[in-house]
Amino acid sequence: MNSNDREFLFSEKYRPHTIAECILPEYLVKVFKGQLKKGQLQNLLLSGASGLGKTTVALALCEELGCTVKFIRASEDSGIDVIRTDVLNFAANGSFGASTKVVIFDEAERLSGATQEALRGTIEAFSANCRFIFTCNHKNRIIPALRASRLVEVDFVIPTEEGPKIASKFNKRVKEILDAESITYDDKVLAQVIMRYFPDFRKTLNELQAYANISDAIDEGILGKWSNIDMEDLLESLKKKNFKSMRKWVVDNLDNDPLIIMRKVYDELVDVTEQGPELVVILADYMYRQSFVADGEINVVALFTEIMNRITFKE
Repeated sequence: MNSNDREFLFSEKYRPHTIAECILPEYLVKVFKGQLKKGQLQNLLLSGASGLGKTTVALALCEELGCTVKFIRASEDSGIDVIRTDVLNFAANGSFGASTKVVIFDEAERLSGATQEALRGTIEAFSANCRFIFTCNHKNRIIPALRASRLVEVDFVIPTEEGPKIASKFNKRVKEILDAESITYDDKVLAQVIMRYFPDFRKTLNELQAYANISDAIDEGILGKWSNIDMEDLLESLKKKNFKSMRKWVVDNLDNDPLIIMRKVYDELVDVTEQGPELVVILADYMYRQSFVADGEINVVALFTEIMNRITFKE
C-alpha cells in the first residue's frame, strides 16, 4: 500500500454508493428502497448514534436518484449566513438536467437556533424543486417546528435480534476492504475489534486503518491498548473523592476510547466495591449515553463523579 492510499480514510474511500451496498437493518432497507421506488425524496431527518451510516445513506439516496446535492457540514457552517448565501442561491437557481436538488445538513444539531428557525420558511418556499435531508446524533436538538412537521424522522437503530446479522455483514465488508488494501489480518482478532466498537462502523475502520499504518497487519497488537490503561491512580482518586486528580487522570487518558475505559473500570473495580451491582448499572447507563453525548470527556468525568458520590470501596 503506498503512502497516498494510507492517508485516504477507508471510511471515505469505501463508502457505499447505493442503498443495496449499505449495511442496514431490514426496516431501514424497506424505508429507503421505498423512496427509490417512488423516485422521489421526502424531507428527511436521519438520526442515531455516530458511525451507523446516516450520511452514507443520504448521499447514496441522492446518487441513485440523480439529484444535484449541496452538502453542508453544520459543524463548520452553522450560522444564519449559510441560509442567506449557500442554501437560497442553490435552491433558487436551476440545476443541470432539471434534476431534483437536495440540501444535506450533516450534523444538523450544530445549526444555531436562528438558522433552524429560518429553515422553516425555506423548506416550504422551495418545496416544488428542492428537498432537505438532516443527519444528526441528537434529534432532540432539532427544533420541533422542523422535526415534527417538516421532516420525516428516520431513526437509525439496530434491533437486538438483528445485531449478529449486521455484525456478520460488516465483518465481511471489513475483510473485503483489508484484502483490497493488501493488509493481512487474524480472523479472531478482527472479530474482537468489530465487536469492541460495534455498531460504530466508522470508528472500527478508523481504528483498523490507524493500526495498519504502523504494522501492515491486523494482529493481537491492536488489542494491547485496551489493557494498557493504568487504573491505580484513578482508583486512588475515586476512593479519596478527589475530583481534581480524577479529572487530571481523565485528561491524561483521552487517547483511549471512553468505552474501553469504562470496560476497564468494570473489569478491575467492580469486585473492590461494596456495591458491585450498583456500579454495573451506573456503567451500563454511561456506556449507553456515550453514543449520544456531544462531549465524551465530560461524560467520563460525570461517570466518575457519580461513582465517587454513590460507591464505597473496600479497604
